[in-house]
Amino acid sequence: MDNQELKPRRSYRRLVFFLIGLLLLTLVTLSALGAYRIVPALSTIKTASTNAQTALKAGDFVAADAALTDGGTAITRAQSGVTLLFWLRPLPWVGTQLNGLTLTLDAGAKTIAVLHEAVGIATEISKVTTDAEQLVGLTDNSTPYSDLPSSAKVAMLTALHNAYPELLTMQLKLKIAQDDLSRLADLHVSSLMTDAVKPFADALTPLQQAVDLLTPFSAAVPELAGLGADKQFLLLFANDTELRPGGGFMGVFGLAITRDGAITNLTAADSYSVDNLVAGTAYHANPPAAMTKYLGMSNWYFRDANWSPDFSQSAQDSIQLLRQEVGAAGLPVPEVHGAMMFTPTFVGRLINLIGPVTVDNQTFTQENIADKIEYQVEQGYVALGLPPAQRKEIVSQLMNVVVERLLSLPTSQWPALLSVLDQGFAEKEVALWSPKADVQAVYHDAGWSGTVAPKATDDTLMVVDANLGAMKSDPVVERHISYSITPSTAAASGYDATTSIQYTNHGTYTWKTTRYRTYTRVYAPLGSTLITASGNVVNDRSSTPGQPGDVVVADELGLTSFGAFITINPGETQTLSFTYHLPSAITSAVAAGVYQLDVIKQLGALDNALTLNLNFGHNISYAVPAEAATNFGDQLYTVDTTLDTNKSFTVRLDQ
Repeated sequence: MDNQELKPRRSYRRLVFFLIGLLLLTLVTLSALGAYRIVPALSTIKTASTNAQTALKAGDFVAADAALTDGGTAITRAQSGVTLLFWLRPLPWVGTQLNGLTLTLDAGAKTIAVLHEAVGIATEISKVTTDAEQLVGLTDNSTPYSDLPSSAKVAMLTALHNAYPELLTMQLKLKIAQDDLSRLADLHVSSLMTDAVKPFADALTPLQQAVDLLTPFSAAVPELAGLGADKQFLLLFANDTELRPGGGFMGVFGLAITRDGAITNLTAADSYSVDNLVAGTAYHANPPAAMTKYLGMSNWYFRDANWSPDFSQSAQDSIQLLRQEVGAAGLPVPEVHGAMMFTPTFVGRLINLIGPVTVDNQTFTQENIADKIEYQVEQGYVALGLPPAQRKEIVSQLMNVVVERLLSLPTSQWPALLSVLDQGFAEKEVALWSPKADVQAVYHDAGWSGTVAPKATDDTLMVVDANLGAMKSDPVVERHISYSITPSTAAASGYDATTSIQYTNHGTYTWKTTRYRTYTRVYAPLGSTLITASGNVVNDRSSTPGQPGDVVVADELGLTSFGAFITINPGETQTLSFTYHLPSAITSAVAAGVYQLDVIKQLGALDNALTLNLNFGHNISYAVPAEAATNFGDQLYTVDTTLDTNKSFTVRLDQ
């Protein structure tokens, strides 16, 4: 082969090497340029997110918006840098980090977008109210709501109401942003990346909580705040130390009138003062059968109106009985535009926020409010020389002081107030009802209504106690609810369930605690059929104490209930148990491989222990919440938890 033949080959190789070198140089240059954009951008993102979080906490919306803009610009720059590193994605570890960085930046961008929207709404509300009457409370964290002029209150609340569509959209975007951020924990990417957006993530949780509360409030604010017209609300002080289906015995009630964002009148009174209006007259309303049987009642009075565990029903019954009794006495019948139930536990949380409250030389705190009120209305009023008719006036005085101080909170404490409200609704310590279908729908969707509305899940469980003549014993009665499912032994197919409630009475015989007497209803899926019951008694005051009593089966609230009576002496433990055959929907769910259970907490109930033992005759493949690791790999789903809120459980089954 001569030199002329070798020359083209050498030229070809040189060209190939040149092109390869050029490609490598290009890739190295792209990598350097990408790194140059990414590394400082991550630092800028972290600084901007920290500044935005600080500004949001301070209510400085201008600074927050500027910081968010800086963070968004830095994220865009970092994203362009990641794009330049495309050729490294096939490499092990490096590709994982790049994919993780891409998701991190995308999540950060979504978070910034939703925070921008939040700042925009807050800024608009601030601007509208400032234009109305120099609203400074929203920006300097010092002016309380109660000190704002009426025009500013109206403007602020109207602007909030007008922001309802944007808040709804923000709820969805917040959910998406949080889901994206939650995925980052599973990516095992460098902390340099996740730390950059962590302040944004930290800001999302309180924002989500605020938006979840403000969204339904913004929809209902014209009704709640009385924008343009007086609105009167029935306040039901449900004493959870004497548990009733609707939250607690209603020994005290109130009426509150709102107009243009202010409470123009607030009064509270002894519920017996209403019932006494018709005492000895021909007035009559049929009481629930259990009250007649176990309390000897022949009339249904306002104080006992909350027999339904569904607050929408209890509220309507309370309003109806109030109006009936007042009308029967020949007095003006109050017009009521809505109702609110709250417990001493919830009021205690409010006092913890505003600080101790002193009324009539008595100081109330979160820890002592229930005991002090109970002592005053049952014993202390005698020492003060008050007539029985005035024994509950201290509750009215306390309520007025608490409301006044809540309305005087500086805006810097509004997030803490939102947190208390959120907890109160979730833990069934407070509930709202409106006669307007659209407003009630808002309450229900927000989880504020205290309604019992079975979801489209397969199985439902709710245990409802009614303290009948056991004074204020509920705080000393410990409950443990157990729920089990097994393949049916009473039918050819399907499943049987057993709900047991173990009661332990830790009290003694005192002026406020005694033998615990409860009429208990267990709610199951509609169409459940009773097999057997145990622990139920006729009546502890009957001539045959301990004799098995009746079980009342009823269809109500879209569910089937089993009701029975039980008593527990101080120092004793007794168990009430119902076994029933579940409807075919449960069988169909198991056959499809997915079973879902909703456990509904009773209004006003303590945080009771809950144990599930569910055996469907199939191995468990997956469950939420998960079992303890030691329980994996068998046919039994076992969970021990606390029923502090409504709970949902999903079990996937091998077929």
